[in-house]
Amino acid sequence: MTFKQITSALINQSEEFPNLFVAAHSSCLDVTDMSFKHNAVESSFFTTVPDGVVVFVFTPTNTSAYSNPEGEKTMRQLIMKGNWMFSPERGQGGMFEHTQIYIPGDKIHNLNYDGDKDCENPESFGVFKVAPGGVSSPRQNNFVIDMENSETVYDTERLLETLAPPKESGVMRTVYIMSCSPHTIHVTTGSILKMEGRNNPPRKATGAYDSFAITPQVRKRVEQIEKKRFRCELFGKKLFWDYVNKTPFEPRFTRSMSVQSTKMDRGDSMRTLGLGVKEVVDRKDISRIFYETDDIDTLITRKLARLSMRGKC
Repeated sequence: MTFKQITSALINQSEEFPNLFVAAHSSCLDVTDMSFKHNAVESSFFTTVPDGVVVFVFTPTNTSAYSNPEGEKTMRQLIMKGNWMFSPERGQGGMFEHTQIYIPGDKIHNLNYDGDKDCENPESFGVFKVAPGGVSSPRQNNFVIDMENSETVYDTERLLETLAPPKESGVMRTVYIMSCSPHTIHVTTGSILKMEGRNNPPRKATGAYDSFAITPQVRKRVEQIEKKRFRCELFGKKLFWDYVNKTPFEPRFTRSMSVQSTKMDRGDSMRTLGLGVKEVVDRKDISRIFYETDDIDTLITRKLARLSMRGKC
């Protein structure tokens, strides 16, 4: 039944409820907001995939996704061509390396989504139609994600509920989500984070920046959320590879679509970047998608680990 749901969603040809690719910024719900009820970890920070939807997530937990308009366009083209799960891009360094599948009834991390000023570029940010076998992926301009307006604010829960086809349609659609998956303690630029504070001051306490303390109560919640996030990711990845290994499709691609690059524009370490199917003429102008942990998320993880070792978590 599980594999039938996935296959049905992948080959969905419905004009009314087509498969969609969502490209957006994302952030975690405010973990310091203790007004959430006691079971908030289950009821607020995670949601259940509704009927009629199979979700593909490409970014691993506590990681940022880096791309450009051409990279996202290439990703959508590969998805529309089909059998993308059997391409070398599923391997190390590829754009599909960390793919997870979530089917109806599965738990999935609940993120907040937002658009970008780059939405003016027709190939970047937004919701795109990705019909199997299609040659173009037009943006659905009637579906706007923008946290500035209450009508267009979406978290994962509202997004999937909105996109779920009605039961009477009999449609199983795929929703591909391309966004960051930041650490549960998500610190915005210019904010002040107190890792061992006793009290949690009001947000924007100074009027100039966000200020908040990670109290023992908050740290306990963070630990619960992080553990569940990694469990969800593990199950999602396992389902992806189970499907790949048990589906009788033959790979269409015979060469790797990634290239190793040294000293690219984001640092001096060796990285393998997902390129998609195109010849590389100028490395400064390549289409690429890659995943990396931000410095702030790395710092938070290390600080939490130290606190745990000292018995403060």
